[in-house]
Amino acid sequence: MYKLNLDIADFMQNYWQKKPLLIKAGFKDFIDPISPDEIAGLAMEEDVTSRMVSLEDGKWEAKCGPFTEFDRLEKPGAAILVQAINHWHDPSAELANVFNFIPSWRFDDLMVSYSSDTGGVGPHVDRYCVFIIQGQGKRHWRVGSQDMNPQEFAANGALKHCEAFDAVIDTVLEPGDILYIPPYAPHEGYAVGEAINYSVGFRAQDQKELLNDFGDYLLQQDKEFVRYSDPKLQPRAEHGSIESGEVQGLTDIMTSLMADKSVMHDFLGRHYSESAHELDLLVPEGGYIADYAIVVDEIGMESYLRKVNGLKTLYFPEMPTSCFIDGERYDFDASIAASVQTLCNTTEQTAKELEVLMEDKVFGELLIEWVNLGYWHFE
Repeated sequence: MYKLNLDIADFMQNYWQKKPLLIKAGFKDFIDPISPDEIAGLAMEEDVTSRMVSLEDGKWEAKCGPFTEFDRLEKPGAAILVQAINHWHDPSAELANVFNFIPSWRFDDLMVSYSSDTGGVGPHVDRYCVFIIQGQGKRHWRVGSQDMNPQEFAANGALKHCEAFDAVIDTVLEPGDILYIPPYAPHEGYAVGEAINYSVGFRAQDQKELLNDFGDYLLQQDKEFVRYSDPKLQPRAEHGSIESGEVQGLTDIMTSLMADKSVMHDFLGRHYSESAHELDLLVPEGGYIADYAIVVDEIGMESYLRKVNGLKTLYFPEMPTSCFIDGERYDFDASIAASVQTLCNTTEQTAKELEVLMEDKVFGELLIEWVNLGYWHFE
């Protein structure tokens, strides 16, 4: 449905993480995958993360959903933002899938914003890459360079803004236009009339965040870890000192853990496959599928296998007998590694492709386990 008008190789070499880029008509004849009414409906759902941001009389206000009404959008200067619409809305998931040339472990979510005239979230700086796609209406954007480092401040609670900056891109986006904004490039956008925008975000954690999550992972491990020891310790008069050799010894026991590939693979696979947002998991109609033979018999020429929207399925090439799905690790026989990797790299399988995969009962039974968990479903 959506075809990206972009030289991907040139983009990755010259713009990705390097500098902002305006892509005029990135999607030709763009059609919004979602309507304002559907956006409002999702913002009322308990499991969906949403915000409403408004500016009135020079004062910013931000509220978190779920919401029960949207009278505020009848006034100018307001925007409603819904996270992870690719999890809940099939056509929106198709839009997110266009960016699958970037590894899925880096992908965060597809956010949609619906704004009244002049609506926006104010000038700010993101720590991650984002593609802004213009849907219906227009939006005026200003983007600065990554090296500006404008001062940031709290505009209202969790709403963080940055000081004024000089723009290297100053443009009005029209339907189908795309704006790529790399990390730390300040930017601000305001609707020209009512407008819908889509933000495709790619997560990037800093050292503190990664180490914090690694620490949480280690606390869950039921194993004995290396403890610091100093059998050659000598008496010293300087009772309060920590010697350089001791610093190195303490550092070594920590870095040796991170140098253990089996530990890091397990942590990173679980960590980056776990969704930051709720998944719309689908339990098979009529209950769980219990029999491999029944599934094989029921696969018709019109059937296909589809991965639930937003599900992350990751693997390491050097660990061909393991994969990671939504924070869990699955180990399997080497004979089905290629089939499992096919599932990890795709969003759906046709009936013919599925028939070939299901010829292997070992693979078929593992797939049925995942179907029972709601990760894949037959259609």
